[in-house]
Amino acid sequence: MKNLLHVHQPSRWKHLSAATISVGVATGLTLILRHYIESDTTPFLFFFAAIAISAGIGGLWSGILATLLSAFAANYFLFEPYYTLYLSHRSQAIQLSLFVTVALVISGLSERQQGSLRHAEAARDEAERAQRRIAFLAEASAALDMSLDYRANLAELAHKAIPALADWCAIDLVGRDQSIECLAVAHREPDKEDMIRRLQCRYPLDPTGMHPIQKAIMTGRSDIYLDIPDSALLAAARDQEHLDAMRRLQIRSYLCVPLQGRDGIMGTLLFVHSARGRYNEADRTLAEDLARRAALAVDNARLYQEAQEEIAERKRVEAALERKQEENESLNARLKRAMVETHHRVKNNLQIITAMVDMRLMDEEETIPAEEIRRLGSYIKTLAAVHDILTLEARDGSEPTDVSAKSILEKLLPLMQQTAGERRIAFTLEEARLPSKQGTSLALVVNELVSNALKYGKGDITVDMRIEQSSAGNQSSAGGTLVLKVCDDGPGFGAGFDPATEANTGLDLIDNLSRWDLGGKACYENRPEGGASVSVYVPLTQKERS
Repeated sequence: MKNLLHVHQPSRWKHLSAATISVGVATGLTLILRHYIESDTTPFLFFFAAIAISAGIGGLWSGILATLLSAFAANYFLFEPYYTLYLSHRSQAIQLSLFVTVALVISGLSERQQGSLRHAEAARDEAERAQRRIAFLAEASAALDMSLDYRANLAELAHKAIPALADWCAIDLVGRDQSIECLAVAHREPDKEDMIRRLQCRYPLDPTGMHPIQKAIMTGRSDIYLDIPDSALLAAARDQEHLDAMRRLQIRSYLCVPLQGRDGIMGTLLFVHSARGRYNEADRTLAEDLARRAALAVDNARLYQEAQEEIAERKRVEAALERKQEENESLNARLKRAMVETHHRVKNNLQIITAMVDMRLMDEEETIPAEEIRRLGSYIKTLAAVHDILTLEARDGSEPTDVSAKSILEKLLPLMQQTAGERRIAFTLEEARLPSKQGTSLALVVNELVSNALKYGKGDITVDMRIEQSSAGNQSSAGGTLVLKVCDDGPGFGAGFDPATEANTGLDLIDNLSRWDLGGKACYENRPEGGASVSVYVPLTQKERS
C-alpha cells in the first residue's frame, strides 16, 4: 500500500528568496538613511527587522541565512574601509559579533513562536476535526435509530457519510446463503447512484476474486488504499464499458471496514474518494466506530424482527389451537345431541314397531299370518334405512335433526324392489328436507303404500315425489307442498270406498302418519286408465324446501 500523506511546506528556495529580499531591502534602506541616523544609533536597525521577517516566514534556517547575509552586508557597506570585508577596528568586530548573536536569538525566538503557533493551529484543527467526527457520529447514530427497518436506516447512513467520509459510499450485507447484497448506495452526485447499482448488477463480485469487500469479510479487518493507479482499474475491469464506468466514478482511494455482528461478519462499509491519499488512521478509527454502531443496529433490528415473527407464529399456533378446541367442543356437543336424538329416535321407532305388532294382534289374536310378519320386517328395514341416512349425514357434519327425504326413498325403494319379484318399482324424486321424525313417518307411509300396491295391484308401480307451489290464496305453507303419489295397475278401490270406514290396519297407519306426524293428508282415487292412486300432501316450510 502506497501512502501519499505528507505535509505541504514552502520550499527552501522560497525561504532563500524571502531572506535575500528582506536583507536587500534592509541594506538599501540603511544606505539611503545612514546620513540621517545619529552616530550612536546602531547601524543594524533595519537588518534586525529583515531577520525577524525572514525567521517569521521561513523559520530558524531562514533567520540564520538572513543573519549571515546581514552581517556580510553590514561589514561590506557600513564599516570602514567600505566595500571590503576587512575590519579596521576591534570595536567593529565586537559590534558585528553582538549583532550576529542577537540576530540568532531573534531567529530562535521567532522559530519557537512559530512552533507554538503551529502546535496551537494543529490542536485547533484537531479539535475541530474531533468535533466534526462527534457531530457526524451523533447524526449517524440518529439515522441508525430512526426506525426498526434496518434497510432504510442503512440507506440513510450511507447518505450521511457524504461528504464527511467519501464521495460515494456503499453498504453490503452477507445473506443467509453467503451471497453479498448491496443494500445501500449514496453518491455526492445522485445521478451516479443508479450507475453504481447497474454496475453491481451487471458485474457481480467474482467468488474467487479479492475485491475490497470480499477481503474485509474474509479477514475481518479494515483496509485502506490511498493511491489506486489506472493500471489497477484496468486489471479489475471486465470489459471496456466497465473500465469507462470506473474511470467516470474517479476511484482514487478507498476505506473498507467490516460489520462485525453477534454471529460473525455480516457485511461491509465501503467509502470511496476521488482524491488520492484521502484517508488516514483517524478516518479508519471513525469508520470502525461507525461500523460497530451499524452492526449493533442491524443485530437489534433483526432480533426484533425474529421476536415479532416468533410472537406472530405463537399467536397463529394459539389461534389454531383455540379453533381446534372450539371445533372439538362443537363436535362433542353435536355428538351429545346426536346421541340424545338417536336414543330418542330408537325409542320412538321401537314404540312404532310395538304399536304395529299390537295392531296385528288386534286383528289376529290367535295367529298372525306369515305375510304380516314379512310386513313387520319391511317396517323394520324401513326404519333401519332412515337410521342409516341420519348416521351418514351426521358424519358429514349436517345437523342430525333433519334428513333428506330423497335420500331416504332412494335407499328404501331399491330394498323393496328386491321383494317385488318381476314387478318393477319406478320412482321420480325431488329433493326436500324434513325433520327426522317426519322422515321416518314418510318412509313408513311409502313402505305401506308400496306394500299394498304389491299385494293388491298388478303390473309396475310408480312412486313420484315432487314439490308443488302454494296457490296465492293458500298461505298455510310458505315453502310449498310435498306431494307423494303411489300408483299401481290393480283393480283399484271399490265403489263407495271410504278409508275412514274400512277396517284396515294399513289404511289406519297411513291416515294417522299422514295426518298427525306429517301434518298433511292422504287422498285415495282410481286412475282413469285403471288402477289405484294414493297421494299424500305434506306442507313444507321454506327451510324444509331448500
